[in-house]
Amino acid sequence: MADTSPLDVLEKRITDLESLVFGNADKDALYPKGKPPKVQCIESMLVLQNKIMAAVAGKKKLTSVYQNLPALRRYMDPAYTDEMGLSEEAKAEVIFAEEDYLRRVASQLQTVKEHDESLSSEHVKSVPTLSGKLQELSQIHIQQQRLSNPAKGRVICYMSAIAQMNTHTAAPVFGVRVVLPSAALRQIGAAKG
Repeated sequence: MADTSPLDVLEKRITDLESLVFGNADKDALYPKGKPPKVQCIESMLVLQNKIMAAVAGKKKLTSVYQNLPALRRYMDPAYTDEMGLSEEAKAEVIFAEEDYLRRVASQLQTVKEHDESLSSEHVKSVPTLSGKLQELSQIHIQQQRLSNPAKGRVICYMSAIAQMNTHTAAPVFGVRVVLPSAALRQIGAAKG
């Protein structure tokens, strides 16, 4: 190791870097040794910069955005948002203030973990497949409710009629005491006679 010079180490690192960048491609085809490159990198970047500046020229909003780029980069930095946030003491105070809530959530989570076997059983796993059948049953239930509403109204009407008759006669009707007014009794008697 002592025989290798720093230049050899640097050359090895450059070779490794080139193999990572170019992979299996032939880098000498794109960048042949001994020949100057056709377009210098700095020149191409300068051309691009000039094109961008020409496109932006006269547009005040874009120039203000370019002027604010360093501030935008700073605001987008996660370290800056950490600095802007609460201090450690404030974070601790928030956690202590929510201690009861956190304990409740932790106990609920523990309960869910205890019932994990029940929740992961085949019966629970098959619930999505039964949703179609549940939909059909709910439709049948709604139809039956619609059909029973008129009958329910009739039963209520019948019961109120029986209750009214009970207030006017002492004789039970169908096991229910019905009281008829005296005029109604006279009409019934006249109809029989």
